Amino acid sequence: MTARDLLRVVREGWAIILAVTVLFAAAAYAYAATRTPTYESAATLLVSACTVSEDVEVCDPAGGTAFAVERARIYASVGTTGEVLDGAAEYTDAVDSGEALIDVVTVRQATDSALLTVRATASTAEDAADIANAVALSLIEYVDDTVEVEETDRTRVQFAVIGEADPPSGPSESIRQTVVLAAILGIFIGLALALLRWYLNTRIRDAQEAEAIAGTDVLAELRFAADDVPVSDRDSDDAFHQLRTVIAARLTNGETTGTTDEAPRIPAVVVLSPGDDTLTPHVTRRLAASFASTRARVGVLSLHDGFDAAANAVDLRESLGREDAAAAGPVGDALVMTYSTRGEDTSVLLGTKAFSAFLEQLRTVADVVLIDAAANGPQAELTGAARVADGALVVVEAGRTRRQELEGALRSLDLVGVPVLGLATVNRSN
Repeated sequence: MTARDLLRVVREGWAIILAVTVLFAAAAYAYAATRTPTYESAATLLVSACTVSEDVEVCDPAGGTAFAVERARIYASVGTTGEVLDGAAEYTDAVDSGEALIDVVTVRQATDSALLTVRATASTAEDAADIANAVALSLIEYVDDTVEVEETDRTRVQFAVIGEADPPSGPSESIRQTVVLAAILGIFIGLALALLRWYLNTRIRDAQEAEAIAGTDVLAELRFAADDVPVSDRDSDDAFHQLRTVIAARLTNGETTGTTDEAPRIPAVVVLSPGDDTLTPHVTRRLAASFASTRARVGVLSLHDGFDAAANAVDLRESLGREDAAAAGPVGDALVMTYSTRGEDTSVLLGTKAFSAFLEQLRTVADVVLIDAAANGPQAELTGAARVADGALVVVEAGRTRRQELEGALRSLDLVGVPVLGLATVNRSN
């Protein structure tokens, strides 16, 4: 995953991340505000040893360092035994018995050091300091009375408190600290959920992802309003003109199955949108208008109910078999002739000789034929529409079209040998 993908995950999943973070922070605040505060205090003890050489009567502390470290390890191991804790209970009024200290006292040796730390926790600052000091005194007393100290004329050992425990100024974990830690944890968990959602979402996110799946480039990025209608402004018009220019160039360069050196013919382009047939009528109509703006004669065949009577569409079934059917189609200001099947089953119709004859007739009076196909209809219908075309324009809506839908449409086109002229991506505009 690249940094760009991570930013996209955050942008798409910011609501999840925020919700989880707020939930964790609120739960942590409720927990911290209602629990009994815990205070922590520590006392420090030192084991010291020195050796006396045969020739010098002065005690050398450097020679006893290793011995002191080993003794500190032994003392730490007995620091929380029953005998030591029972003795500590006699030095403090914070507890009634040594058993009450088992879970609130720790004795640790600093790494490779002769220092010991006695740490105690309690519900008040004074009790925490009192318990730590009581355990320290009890441990020294226990060592002096019980643990065998190998002290000879050449080794001398001392065990004493070098830092008494003081009452802490505040709880060991403040409400702010608890909330901050919980919020950080919430951010990471929210990000993990956003990543999981991102990976499980099969919708195509942008033009780059569509290009990677299809193995071809995006010819234009179109903007649609929320009601499935293309945005009508100069930028939108330029996008459709760009789409028309590239398609015309690729058709002219022979990137279709219907162009040969000997007998070039008028091309037919099938327009389909995997997963959403509501887009293709609008894309086809605007693309036809863009072709017509160059004084080209455009024939439009609609294979579903996207073109209704309001679009001046002639019933294709009534036109089949008529010698002047193509020329008799309505010609508006854009010089567009539109025929529609009115949403009826066309899978059989597309394979008839009458339809083939009509399409050839339409090629004689038009400069380009656009076929508005229903990608979500029966497989035979999509295959039949693609079979009579010379190239395909695949319309993909960012955030709605799924990867498997695009892959399925591409397999159908490949099955009948129709080349994909390119993709057009649709982005919704508020």
